[in-house]
Amino acid sequence: MLERNLINLLISYKRIRSNIDNTDILFKFMGDTFTLEDVRIFYKMIKDTVVDKSNFRKEIIKYCKKVR
Repeated sequence: MLERNLINLLISYKRIRSNIDNTDILFKFMGDTFTLEDVRIFYKMIKDTVVDKSNFRKEIIKYCKKVR
């Protein structure tokens, strides 16, 4: 049973990682309010890569709306 759960977890991780750049799936894991920095950190953890702040902002802003 544990082995099957681990396999399911790894499959889910791979799906999230492969869809993170062209969907808004990243935001499904965020709370009601968050900063772009929160999103960038989470993205960096999932992709396991260095993320340039300005380029990330340009790409992710289309999924965001300003609340203040």
